Amino acid sequence: MSSAYSATFATVTDAVAAGDRYAIGKRRYPIGKIVEKVNESLRAISTIESTDTTTLDTLSDTVEYTLPVGANYDLRQVWLKGTSGDSDIMLEGWYTEKSATGSGNKLILPFTADAGSDIKLVYTTQHATVNIATDKIDDSDQPASACL
Repeated sequence: MSSAYSATFATVTDAVAAGDRYAIGKRRYPIGKIVEKVNESLRAISTIESTDTTTLDTLSDTVEYTLPVGANYDLRQVWLKGTSGDSDIMLEGWYTEKSATGSGNKLILPFTADAGSDIKLVYTTQHATVNIATDKIDDSDQPASACL
């Protein structure tokens, strides 16, 4: 980007800091259309990996748990979180059952565990929709592509 151009504004309502980026556009490209195209691009890039260690906790005599909706897309790994410095245990033999659209699928574990342990979920999901300037774009998987 060239630094040969400058713009002058009578009033700026936010603090301007070094490294901040701004865009100036013509009416030909309304902000709503730009946001729409950013979201299309984010969906086209790929999915992002997410790790959830807070949603599910084991219950005594229970093997069926409701997954967070984000994990419906592609649940890859299920772990039982270790306690008191113990290592996490990667579970095998688990499976999911489809639930009604808009609600979390069921996670079925191969055994019951002691109550109170965290269940760690590793899954891929679609990028969250970007609506306003402060929404974040996850660049952990595709850093070069995420720089739109």
